[in-house]
Amino acid sequence: MKIRLKESLELIPLDDDSMAIFDPTDETTHFFEGTGYSIVKAVADGITESDSLAAALCEEYSATYEEIHEDAVSFLQRLVDMKVMIAL
Repeated sequence: MKIRLKESLELIPLDDDSMAIFDPTDETTHFFEGTGYSIVKAVADGITESDSLAAALCEEYSATYEEIHEDAVSFLQRLVDMKVMIAL
């Protein structure tokens, strides 16, 4: 799965492990912390492939690819459904 952040979003860091994302087009705000924050930050930093994202999460959380990949793809799909990310 290839993804990217929706261009109109404003990323608002809250602390070292959380952020808010505001979408001015529909005036919605979403909050992310923990692993959700790590996923959104990785995509914002340029990771656009679910496989690369899973590999980065494996390193960050000392987990295996098999433990992470399915949940990461599922979360990315939720972000697409929330209109935070765009599937390419």
